[in-house]
Amino acid sequence: MSVQAEVVFATGDQRRGLGAGEPSLGFFAAYDQLLPGQVFVQLQPGIDIPRHTEYGPRTAYLRTAIGRSFAGDGELGRLWSPMLEVIGNRDLTPGTKTDWDVVPEFQVTLNRRQRIRAAAGYRLPINDTAGRPKQVIAYFIWDWFDGGLFEGW
Repeated sequence: MSVQAEVVFATGDQRRGLGAGEPSLGFFAAYDQLLPGQVFVQLQPGIDIPRHTEYGPRTAYLRTAIGRSFAGDGELGRLWSPMLEVIGNRDLTPGTKTDWDVVPEFQVTLNRRQRIRAAAGYRLPINDTAGRPKQVIAYFIWDWFDGGLFEGW
């Protein structure tokens, strides 16, 4: 369990649909639980507060994922983790609805030390779908504390 705060710098261009172009503050909690059989559950409730609300309202969200990790070489080496994420997002203005999305995704460790990971998924709106695009998402994580980018392959 952890509680965190973040500062999000202004990026993108709101007129083009690329980010808000406005700095914001965020606060969230994260909880993870490893269940028997290498099954995991992750929960992350949070809130985003833009500097100026004319660029977007304050929003609350809940992200939850369930998946299972598969490892070869006796739990060493590559770790493969298919998962399903469900995301709820709601503007904190009166009369708004909660938008729900589902994200089937897959994460794999790229090196044998399991500290460099990549993932990809496909975000699909499941309600109020008009004007809400489907999105390909991806990330790359390098836990640099355990060694250089080219070590442990």
